[in-house]
Amino acid sequence: MIPQSEIDRINGLDLADFVTDVKRVGQECQGLCPRHNGHSLYWRIEPAPDGTQPWLCRGGCGAGGYGVTSFLMWRDGLSWIEAMRALGARDDGEHTPREFHLPRPTEATPRPVTYPRLADAAGRAVLAAAQEIWHGQLWRAPDALALLDRRGIPRSVVEAEGIGFATGTLAAALDRRGLPRDVAARLGLLGRDGRRERFAGYLTLPEWHTVDGQRGVSWVIARRVHDGPSWAGDDKYLCMNGNRPLIGLEGTLRAREVIVTTGPFDRLVALSWGEAAVCIGNDTPSEEILNEVRLIARHAVLSWVPDADGSGRRGLTTTLRRLALPAGQHVVAVRPPFGFKDLGALGPVPDGYARYSSRRDAAMRHRRRVAALTLRTATAPSGGDGRWDATPS
Repeated sequence: MIPQSEIDRINGLDLADFVTDVKRVGQECQGLCPRHNGHSLYWRIEPAPDGTQPWLCRGGCGAGGYGVTSFLMWRDGLSWIEAMRALGARDDGEHTPREFHLPRPTEATPRPVTYPRLADAAGRAVLAAAQEIWHGQLWRAPDALALLDRRGIPRSVVEAEGIGFATGTLAAALDRRGLPRDVAARLGLLGRDGRRERFAGYLTLPEWHTVDGQRGVSWVIARRVHDGPSWAGDDKYLCMNGNRPLIGLEGTLRAREVIVTTGPFDRLVALSWGEAAVCIGNDTPSEEILNEVRLIARHAVLSWVPDADGSGRRGLTTTLRRLALPAGQHVVAVRPPFGFKDLGALGPVPDGYARYSSRRDAAMRHRRRVAALTLRTATAPSGGDGRWDATPS
């Protein structure tokens, strides 16, 4: 049996000595989690007042425990007695000092970084024709134009984005152009029978990508023009088949600041203000969409504007945890002004952009204060009464 003196000695070991690339931030230690790849400091040691060393991973695995023993059990798959003996414990109370280092994450099999798959050449040809047809029909659809006006979307954005309106005539129009209906059905533009147009009565919002040096439509999301009663069962939004991409990615590649929105109309409002913006589509975006967001975060500050309801707030917290941007890349949560459910609700308001800018600037100032206080705490000399100056500089 391992005596209590050996157990106490091992429980007193500094857990930070077993972590790769450990970084101390105040009383907390941060390091690389052995279950993740990359350079994000997911892993934390947060010393408790009773002297224990709780540790946890704030990344995807969510592991946690107390002290060196539980860490070794989790990392190496050991039993408690095996972990104690690996740390040098002996039944007679003697121990052999041993040096342990956490394996670098590069030794693990890297997780492949995936992005949404775009339509093939045949699909892009059908999408290009469909967008041209829909965009031409929009100007003969007063109800669709009225919806855009009510949402504060100017004609310049409508033209630049190629917004259209589906009237149910797509199948016949494709026949006249010699394009196959089966490809349109595979993309989800037509029903399985190849005749019924799925987006009939909807505004069509295309997404554009440059493939092989040619810019074209790669994705379509549609929004119902007439909002009927909830019991009617008609979906407010419809999407084509396939992987949903990050809407608006190509328009942000040179931007210094990018607004991240949930809904497509939120993004259109941001574009009407002259801002670069993308749309993630919902509160729980796919890992492929998050990978595209990470590409933007390499060169731009992300101003993340969630919906003001509980689902939007919870989605923001979960998504930012999954995003896990490394040090030096910044995201700022900008909540909509009081009384507005989302960014799109500011579109028809005359001073909507001023209200958003005020909220964004306040969030930026708050982020700078937090960063300054964190740095001041991390670099404060040890000793004293343990207090720190919370007055912003």
